[in-house]
Amino acid sequence: MLLPGDVLYIYCSYIKPQPKHKFVVCVCPDPPLFFFINTEPRSRTLDAQLFVSQSEIPSLQHDSYINTAEMVTFPKAEIDNADKKGTLPPRVRKRVREIVINHRHLSPMHKKLVLDNLTGLLLSTPPFKAGARGAI
Repeated sequence: MLLPGDVLYIYCSYIKPQPKHKFVVCVCPDPPLFFFINTEPRSRTLDAQLFVSQSEIPSLQHDSYINTAEMVTFPKAEIDNADKKGTLPPRVRKRVREIVINHRHLSPMHKKLVLDNLTGLLLSTPPFKAGARGAI
């Protein structure tokens, strides 16, 4: 079952020029909305790029950036075939919320979705499981 804060490794068929696997963070399971995790910050939206270290999300291969400037979705088949890598730790979820509150790139509706979905998780979700694998 997909939950807000889940970290997935998912095949992105629409990435150009070459589709590839990417790490994403679930913001909302229904409708399925995600933030990309990138190796480099997006220069046009630097104020919405959240630095995360590999020690915070152990399944990452290196330090990265959660792009909170836009939400993306995927076809159901890609979500069903994704590998769940764990859940964002509470301190990272809190930083996601803080950065979303302070930037202007998301619509008010999407900001509310992030804040509502990640708030309830701050105390109730178990910590990130390093090396966790498995289909959703």
